[in-house]
Amino acid sequence: MVRFWTGRVTAGAVLAVGLPVLCFAVLAWQHRWVSDDGYINLRIVWNVLHGDGPVFNAGERVEAGTSPLWIAVLVVARIPLWFVDPGWVAVLTGIALSLAGIAFAAVGARRWWASLGRNAGLPLGMAAVVALPPMWDFASSGLETGLSFAWIGACWWATARRLDGDLLPLDRPFWVPVLIGLGPLVRPDFALFSVAFAVAHVAASDDASRSRAGWRALGFGVVLPVLYEVFRMGYYGLVIPNTALAKEAGRSLWERGWNYLDVYVGSTLLLLMLGLLVVVFALEAPSSGASRRHAVVAAAPVVAGLLHTVYVVRVGGDFMYARLFLPATFALLCPFAAFPLPRFRPVAWAAVGR
Repeated sequence: MVRFWTGRVTAGAVLAVGLPVLCFAVLAWQHRWVSDDGYINLRIVWNVLHGDGPVFNAGERVEAGTSPLWIAVLVVARIPLWFVDPGWVAVLTGIALSLAGIAFAAVGARRWWASLGRNAGLPLGMAAVVALPPMWDFASSGLETGLSFAWIGACWWATARRLDGDLLPLDRPFWVPVLIGLGPLVRPDFALFSVAFAVAHVAASDDASRSRAGWRALGFGVVLPVLYEVFRMGYYGLVIPNTALAKEAGRSLWERGWNYLDVYVGSTLLLLMLGLLVVVFALEAPSSGASRRHAVVAAAPVVAGLLHTVYVVRVGGDFMYARLFLPATFALLCPFAAFPLPRFRPVAWAAVGR
């Protein structure tokens, strides 16, 4: 049985998890909308449900969607909500997944600190997520951003929870490598996140079981992406995603990408917030007895977020403000999602002259 929550519900847990979820829900709902590209996804869903397949135009086998998993989620959500406008289905599903991502990130951070014997109740990292207006805007929008938050948050939680108790083999529980392997189905470029979380999964697992169990875990992780790749080659006649061809993802547009990053960073206090969080984390984690395993698990979303940022800059960014940087930003903030109360012992000792 998968346990999302362990222990009793405390005031710190409500503050760390419930408060950012509630605040973000209000802000995302106030900024609900569906973008032009979001309607591309809705048209694909319409064709799937009417028997024409996952295409934009009936009879033309062209892969028009960037996120196969998001299309699948919308199809599944649309079936019980057949009486609701498709745009509303996309809005509600996107916001719900965004909230799930915030909850996963906060609970994951609490599990990370709990493995060190600390109770994390300060929602500093998720407060930064709530404070960024682009996060509110793209929580809905009909795009896969909400799914991105949910998947990244779930991977962070799934790896952090492995630090509790005895070490588990790589292939147990089987759903963890399956979850980590979903990255390319969320977005093709999320293979970077899958690799980083896979490294953290290995670091947090039992060393003695890495040979045979490792091959099983690898099989669990790649089975769904491989099956979809076989489908892509057979149905669309392509080896790589069509959106990568259409947008010339192989080109390097560094100057345009740097401008895209400069507009995003320059319009927010993101770097200042990240700097403060890193300082607090660097002061608290070593004093709590964090091990190499803890360090690798905490570094996974950070390294993945930085690498994905570089990738977005290389391809020249996007025509939508901040959109492609939001998953990386969310990943960077995951290890800092919740903090314990700081220990100011050195400051106190200096104050009394010790």
